Amino acid sequence: MIAHLPIFLLITPVLAALLVSMITMLSKKEVLQKIITGVAVLLPFLYLFIIFQNLSTETFIYTVGGWEEPFGITLIIDELSFILLTITATLVLLSYLYSLSSVKNDTGKFYFFFLLLTMGLNGIFISADIFNIYIFFDIICICSYILITFSDNRFKFKASFNYLILGTLASLLLLLGIGIIYAETGVLNLEYIAKEIPTISSQTQISIFLLLFAAVAIKSAIIPFHTWLVAAHSTAPTPISALLSGIIVKTGIYLFLRFNSFGFTAPRLGEIIILLGAITAVGGAVGAVMQWDIKRITAYSTISQIGFIVVGIGSLSTIGLAGSLYHMINHAFFKALLFLCAGAIIYKTGTRDIREQRIGWNMPITLFMYIIGILAVSGITPFSGSVSKTLIETAVADNPFIALLLILASIGTVACFAKILYFSFIRHLNKEQKKKTYDDVPLPMLLPMVFLGCFCLFLGIYPEAWLDRFILPAASVLPAYIPFQIPFIEPFALLKEWGIVAGGLVLLFCIIRFSPKIDIIQEKLSKITMNQSILAMVLVLILISIALGVLPAS
Repeated sequence: MIAHLPIFLLITPVLAALLVSMITMLSKKEVLQKIITGVAVLLPFLYLFIIFQNLSTETFIYTVGGWEEPFGITLIIDELSFILLTITATLVLLSYLYSLSSVKNDTGKFYFFFLLLTMGLNGIFISADIFNIYIFFDIICICSYILITFSDNRFKFKASFNYLILGTLASLLLLLGIGIIYAETGVLNLEYIAKEIPTISSQTQISIFLLLFAAVAIKSAIIPFHTWLVAAHSTAPTPISALLSGIIVKTGIYLFLRFNSFGFTAPRLGEIIILLGAITAVGGAVGAVMQWDIKRITAYSTISQIGFIVVGIGSLSTIGLAGSLYHMINHAFFKALLFLCAGAIIYKTGTRDIREQRIGWNMPITLFMYIIGILAVSGITPFSGSVSKTLIETAVADNPFIALLLILASIGTVACFAKILYFSFIRHLNKEQKKKTYDDVPLPMLLPMVFLGCFCLFLGIYPEAWLDRFILPAASVLPAYIPFQIPFIEPFALLKEWGIVAGGLVLLFCIIRFSPKIDIIQEKLSKITMNQSILAMVLVLILISIALGVLPAS
């Protein structure tokens, strides 16, 4: 029974999706659909609990149909995949609870694709076969762009179409990389590929790396491969926005970590990854401070935080890798919290423009949870983001330029969310708006926010709960692992954090002061077409190819 738990993570949501589909065709009642979906999103916690009990002594390996490696389909659960599975199960459950009040139309179809999306996420995290990773990669893409269309936003079809086009491009690049790997090695199992990669010529290795990197860069929204993310995350229904930003965008990072274990031999690879990560961190923050749409601000912030994660990975150090893994966890929870709070504000005010919301103190629980999310994403002690950001910044402390870029990104993060606080809650109400009163959102929407807020505080106060049991063991299964002592918060670090807050407030004042000019710049940037974005991606790949020695510089 225990040996079959990995396959149960795939079978359960698929069977539930089929039942929901059948019930939708036979009856218009939504209660059964919601009950079946609720059971399906709760069962993975039972599976993961049993797996947790045995994970310290063994890695779960399941061969489908009894076909042994490297020829059969193999599912594997180690510490790294367990982390992502736990995040997935938690966010799926909380998004489901939130959807009970926020999703009104076509609930049968919504939960059908919601469950298939869950299956795709579980599948990509437990597959030990690169071709099956590609299959689940496509399932996630298809279900995501369909779920985006359940929004009531008038731009939903355009956002969904852009997501589909770039998602298909990422899938094509991934498939090309897999094709070359199979042609050169004759295997698709990740472990066996890692053994065969060193036997391939360095030029071919770098070509494979570029194809795989381009695919995961699009999925992870690394600048300039990011253009799909903002529209998709901001127009999707709020529970789907939370999943897109909380876990789906992490699938690219997860694949990058797995592919990095192949041991590609490429000069200056770490430096290139760090630079792209730092540019992403700053670029995302700049994009966020220029927005007035609360969900677009939050979406741009996701790009910025992905940049921090990429910098940690690019440091090629254990402390940087541990910081990236921990920031993946932290970002999943605090960004889901921020999106759910944004959705609650939109639910009550009917507008996404923060200049028109001006809630005051009418939604106290939402406000309190939102402040927790802001402190966490800003990296303020004792909230969760402070620990992971400290680890990442420590990993690049010997590179002053990158360290400075990360500080600037943090200042931008403080400024963009302080702008939301100021305009949505704090700014004085005019006479007409004083007449408006809002109660907090329904309980099914409040509970996920409260849970995520508590988790953001817990992960900051007691980081060892994840670091010692999961993060460091997960880091040890990846290359270049060296044991290290986790640095604790020092007075200087606290001073730097609040210095960043002060810098963010100064930047907020400048944003308000020069907002007309910023709006003009933003309007010009919004006219960038998809073709121009794809051209920028190609140029970056050419530059990386030159830097890695695949293409001649002249």
